[in-house]
Amino acid sequence: MPEDELTNKAERALVTAALGTVMLIMCLGTLLYR
Repeated sequence: MPEDELTNKAERALVTAALGTVMLIMCLGTLLYR
């Protein structure tokens, strides 16, 4: 597997994890601050 593919997959995983974390925090925030 070329390094370009690895970096692309790593970047995508990081972006997905960041988005998931943001969504979790937003959901928890709306639940707590109702």
